[in-house]
Amino acid sequence: MTSSSFLPLQRASALLDVFVRSYPLQLSERLSIPLRIRPFFVLTTLLFVSVLAVLALSPIPEIPINDKVLHFLGNGIASLLIYPIIDPPPYPAPFYLRYSPLILSLAVSGGIMGVGSEFVQGTLSYRTFDWGDVLANLSSLVFTIPLSFWFWKDRGDSYGRLAGGGRDIWDARDEEDLERAEEEEELLNERNRG
Repeated sequence: MTSSSFLPLQRASALLDVFVRSYPLQLSERLSIPLRIRPFFVLTTLLFVSVLAVLALSPIPEIPINDKVLHFLGNGIASLLIYPIIDPPPYPAPFYLRYSPLILSLAVSGGIMGVGSEFVQGTLSYRTFDWGDVLANLSSLVFTIPLSFWFWKDRGDSYGRLAGGGRDIWDARDEEDLERAEEEEELLNERNRG
């Protein structure tokens, strides 16, 4: 096989890297948050959630599909899109930063879209509040959150800091921890020899 036969595969891989690449979240020159975001998922999520909001809040005719199935699928897909928006830092980071994708998914998919949207529908004259819809929205998270967590768990470092290029404070801390561990191991080896 020649190298030209791998060209389509290389192009597909490069395109995938563009879609999942993350960039540092920097609000200003002096204010930097140690998280990285994936713009592709931000835009895709905003588009999908906007379509869901229009469908949920506009007076539309009855659809022959079960309403609860639509709530389950819509909120589930939104949750799958929301989770990878944030590329969290690796282990030495605080808990709330390492699990920020999970926190964001639960807050937006569960709180705002799952429960909040039903309360908004209850205030409209042409829509009604339904606890069954809330249950369908929240039950979708039982499947999509673990699936997202499993899929993106080990992809943060490879797609984030490597594909996105550049280093951040967590990379520096990893190197410092590694150097400190190597120094401690050398001291222990010297003590054992002497």
